[in-house]
Amino acid sequence: MDLYRVTIQPQGTDIICTGMGKVQHDISPSIDDFQKFVHAAHPHNAWCTENVEIANVGALINTIQIGKIRVVSNGSYKDSYATAAVIIKDHDRTCYMKSVGIAPRGPQVMSAYRGELTGIYLTMFLLTQLCHFKNVKLGEIQFGYDGLSALQCAFDFEFPSSLNDPGYNLITAIHRLRQDLAITWQHCHIMGHQDEQSAFDQLDRWSQMNVEANTRTKSYIPVAKARPRHYHFYLEPWSILYEGREIYHVPDIYDMIHEAQAKMYWETKGKADPRAIAMVDWEAIGRAHRSLP
Repeated sequence: MDLYRVTIQPQGTDIICTGMGKVQHDISPSIDDFQKFVHAAHPHNAWCTENVEIANVGALINTIQIGKIRVVSNGSYKDSYATAAVIIKDHDRTCYMKSVGIAPRGPQVMSAYRGELTGIYLTMFLLTQLCHFKNVKLGEIQFGYDGLSALQCAFDFEFPSSLNDPGYNLITAIHRLRQDLAITWQHCHIMGHQDEQSAFDQLDRWSQMNVEANTRTKSYIPVAKARPRHYHFYLEPWSILYEGREIYHVPDIYDMIHEAQAKMYWETKGKADPRAIAMVDWEAIGRAHRSLP
């Protein structure tokens, strides 16, 4: 049923309608609306939103704009699978956003560190997309994390990071997401596993959110094992995947192309046994040669 606002003017015993206009309903967007918005723009990042839960989007946006939002993410690793979760709540806990996902790439590069970086990436991607979805230009976010190394790589260390960092592609994407919005990030380190020393209701709010995020990541490991791996994510730098490894250095690309041919050449010359070649630390020998005067 449509509603109309009208203006009237009494005239004798009659009432005259002098104007009217349709009442516009302020309908809060649903989770489906947000997921469709993200999937349309970034189909490779469906893994970030497929498990998202949102309550009271309008209030959530308002708390970002006034700087009263708290965010905690976490990562877990087991049996070559890494998962990550994010918990976003306002100070009064009247609105929230939650999600859990699987760290990208294959088993060769998976680790606890990668799970932690995925937690930060998941956090920044969701909040960035939410701000784009609702056209938020300014705000402040308070972010807490128990993975100190990942936290420092995301906020404290000089960027760009070293190509030798095993999380280089995720770190690069995290910094690019930070630059995507004029949002102020305040970060702090949270001590992990505090629920092993104190009852949950005796912990401060940061620690309680961290326990919740940690529980969600661990419970999602069995789901990750039953799902196909995914390899791409928004704002990642270029890389070549070779036998499950990420290659960024040009010399490594040359090795990838010519390694098999070089081994075959020396084998046919009778200069090296195939089993001996496999046991040589060629990277260490290369570094030694490059250090010679």
